[in-house]
Amino acid sequence: MNRLRAAAALATLAIVLIACTSAASSNAGEPSTDAAAAASEELAPDGGILPSLTEGAVADLEAWIPDAVAGVAMKKVSMRGNESLLEFDADVIGTLLQDLGVSENEVSLAIGVGYSATVNFSARMFVFRAAGVDSDRLAVAFKKATDSSRDTPLDWTATTIDGKQVETAADGPATNYLYVDGDVLVFLVPSDQEIAAEIISGLP
Repeated sequence: MNRLRAAAALATLAIVLIACTSAASSNAGEPSTDAAAAASEELAPDGGILPSLTEGAVADLEAWIPDAVAGVAMKKVSMRGNESLLEFDADVIGTLLQDLGVSENEVSLAIGVGYSATVNFSARMFVFRAAGVDSDRLAVAFKKATDSSRDTPLDWTATTIDGKQVETAADGPATNYLYVDGDVLVFLVPSDQEIAAEIISGLP
C-alpha cells in the first residue's frame, strides 16, 4: 500500500489506525482528489477492506462525528464489535480488548473521514466505545495499543479546547488529538488546528 493509500486506509479503519498511526501522519495536511477517491472506495460497505463497516450501524456513535466540517461533508460508517471486529487486526485488537477487560461484544466504533483539495481540508476521526470502561483506563489502553507498532512512543500533552480536556501528540507533520468522555474515546487527525477546534467544540 503506497503512502497515499495508507493515509486513506488509516483515515477510515480504526484498527489499522491504532496499529499504524505513524503512516497516516506522512500525508496529514495534504488532501487531494486521489485521497478523496481512495477514502470513498475504502469506506464502501459493499467491498474493499471494510466489509463490516456500514453507515448507520451504530447511529449514536456516528452522531459524535459532525456531518460537515469547514463546509466539507464527513462520510461516516460504523460497526459493533460482534460484527467481526477482530478480522482487522486480531493481535492488536485482541490485546486492546484484554487490557480493557471487555469482549468484542462490548465494543463498537464509528469512523468519519473528509477531504477537500479545494479548501485544503482533511479530517480523519474515529469514535470507539468500550462499554463500562472508565476514561483513564480507556485512554491508557488505547495509547498502549497505538505505541505497540511504533519505534518511538507518542508524547501526549494535556490541553483544553473549548472547555474540554484533550490530549495532543505530534506525529511527524501531523498532530493527533485524543478526547475521552466516560467509556467513549475519540481519536482525531485533522489537517490544522482550526479544524480540530471546530470538531472538538461539537463533542459531548
